[in-house]
Amino acid sequence: MNAATCAVLAGVFPLILIAIVSDRRNIHLGLKRRFWYRGAVIGTIVACVMGLCYAVIGVQTDGFQGPIAFPLWGLFGVATAALTMSILLTVATQENEEDDTVAIEALARAEQRD
Repeated sequence: MNAATCAVLAGVFPLILIAIVSDRRNIHLGLKRRFWYRGAVIGTIVACVMGLCYAVIGVQTDGFQGPIAFPLWGLFGVATAALTMSILLTVATQENEEDDTVAIEALARAEQRD
């Protein structure tokens, strides 16, 4: 892994961190209260901060040689998987809200008929 790759990863980690933190407000409250969700968010924040620090060190030292680069790729994989999870939970929340809206409208129509 050369310094240019570390520089790209040093730019990507903050973007993933901002996306995860700002996307939390779009996720259904019931999902945010789950233990696994809170653990995943904290793990993602830790992975992004550690990855950013590790990538900046890689930029300063002209990259990493050999197996020293594997932890950085692992942290990037964790952060990417967490971003994917966040996107999927946002989609699930939107579908859940649409289903709730349809159910409320159907209930209102049923009450109007009675």
